[in-house]
Amino acid sequence: MKKWQVVLGSVLLIAGLLALRRGIAVEPLDRLHQDGDSRTGSWYFPRGGPYILGFEADGPAELLIDGREVAAGSGEVKARVIFPPGPHAVVFRGPAASRLLWHPPGRRGAPEYVPPSSLSPDPPERARFGPDVGASWGDAAIATAILLVVLAVLGVLAWPISWRAAAPCLAVLALALAVRLVGLSAAGQTWDEDEYWSSGRNYLINLLSLDFRPSSWRWNYEHPPVTKYIAGLGALWQDGYGVARGLFALLGAGTSALVVAIGSRLLGARAGLLAGIFCALTPRLIAHDKVVGHEAPSVFFWTLAVWLGVRESSRKWSVAWVGVALGLAMATRFSNLLLAPLVGVVVFACAKRGERKRAMLRGAVLVPVTAGLTFVLSWPRMWSSPESNLHAAWRVLRRQHLPEQYLGEIIQRPDWHYFPAYLLATAPLGLLACAFLLGGWRAISRREKGWVLVVAWLLAPLGVVFSPVRQDGVRYVLPALVPLALMAGAGLCQAMSAMRPRAGWVLAAAAGLYMTVTCARIWPFYLDYYGEHVGGPRTVASRRWFEVGWWGEGIAAAIRYVNQHASPSDTVYRVLQPIHLNWLREDLWGDSRPDDADWIVENDLGKMAHALTGRGTFGVPDDARLVYEVTAQGASLVRVYRR
Repeated sequence: MKKWQVVLGSVLLIAGLLALRRGIAVEPLDRLHQDGDSRTGSWYFPRGGPYILGFEADGPAELLIDGREVAAGSGEVKARVIFPPGPHAVVFRGPAASRLLWHPPGRRGAPEYVPPSSLSPDPPERARFGPDVGASWGDAAIATAILLVVLAVLGVLAWPISWRAAAPCLAVLALALAVRLVGLSAAGQTWDEDEYWSSGRNYLINLLSLDFRPSSWRWNYEHPPVTKYIAGLGALWQDGYGVARGLFALLGAGTSALVVAIGSRLLGARAGLLAGIFCALTPRLIAHDKVVGHEAPSVFFWTLAVWLGVRESSRKWSVAWVGVALGLAMATRFSNLLLAPLVGVVVFACAKRGERKRAMLRGAVLVPVTAGLTFVLSWPRMWSSPESNLHAAWRVLRRQHLPEQYLGEIIQRPDWHYFPAYLLATAPLGLLACAFLLGGWRAISRREKGWVLVVAWLLAPLGVVFSPVRQDGVRYVLPALVPLALMAGAGLCQAMSAMRPRAGWVLAAAAGLYMTVTCARIWPFYLDYYGEHVGGPRTVASRRWFEVGWWGEGIAAAIRYVNQHASPSDTVYRVLQPIHLNWLREDLWGDSRPDDADWIVENDLGKMAHALTGRGTFGVPDDARLVYEVTAQGASLVRVYRR
């Protein structure tokens, strides 16, 4: 079968899947019983606590829950109300084209379209909800089928890969995925996971229903869409973050597999395998591969672009695939535009000597064109008023977050050395030693051209130091950890080649054991890992050198403890940041003050925010005793006090 036939067949298959979805899909409001302009029935609330409930209507509308008016008006209307879990009577009056919106407890940001599975035409006492309540399994299956069709077509259009070459990649893929899936959600919910999860769910519903109206793409408009597409697929399958996190873990494992392929081409098969293992066991890479965020797909697309450049630089038209990877990286995070100059280095360094000029000319034309097309086509928000929409996104992104601790001070905008310092502090000491000492030895002794590419890769993400936004630790320069793994793998390979075979393999095993122990000691709080050379998380926290507990890790465990031990009449005072991550029982949301609360839950970021918002320095009352604490390798993340 010819390639154009494969493409045409896939387009027809996708069109058929969308037509099938159009034929079987039920609009959420159509799940309710209709009586004139009123729709009645039940709405299932999965847990107790504060809900954001509302609607989107192009005319006057009204929403009642259990006979109580929750929201009324036109346009986007919503309100915050506390409800217990279970089915609740719902009445909606408004235009037929209206849409219900909500946020269950523990989520905030872009309001979500209410799934049909959460609604029933029957009153609460007779309503029955299936195992898919809160999810959209039909849409999830169709979206997954479309994704598999696209991946299959890309596989056909790409080149054949021998099983012999693929075997080490698959072995490292399995190792990396296993490490990331163990305790996938043990660290708890973190910053912005809900934002991308919720808006991504809306995005996929828009795509499946072919809704490209600008108003339908306003959710979380400050960020490009790729992260949200991935998160949205998980959100369709499950009313929770587990499936979505699993997809990001798979991307992270794919990065490690690609590192094996890149290292094998540039530095030799053994170096590539060792580099892939280093990548699979680097704590901060693991950390962000277990989180719904921009980091895992960013690192993956950086690595994919380099791999495609290494393979395709001398082929006439195939270099266009590098542009596709660059476009997807840009459609993940704007700062990934820093990948563009690296792509140029890759095309130049990997083209055959006599073809470099032609390869550079082809790359200079094809890569920008395909990258731009990929970016625009992936984001319907760019289909109308792209310039004004990009300006609107930048106005949000340029805002600096809360001040943060850095090198013993609380600062708003760190100096240029902020990102390099974070990169060095969050890389294991053994990894740095293998990369710079052993890797430097190999670079000087062998002078391989692959080192030009690897060093350029290490430096390219650090270009973000010239951005006016410098914040949030290592995550903006996370792609730089991949070339560090390549350098470490090559350096360890060099040391092994200088030793007797048995001694060399003992050294490799020791390096693997060191990385494994490093991961085991910080599990599950990989987001708080710091190397031995800066004293680990305990020293970093005590001296306030870098952020610890910034992502909200540990809050879930602390709140779970309170839910298990608090009496129904107890009150809870929270000095937490991010504040929205707690999932308190619905009866524990009463107003309280620190001097009369029964329970106090705090973390360091919450205390800093408490002071910066004008409420003064927070101190735990003298009669409160510490009853529960979440720690990461000696660093205190969250504390629970009982009075």
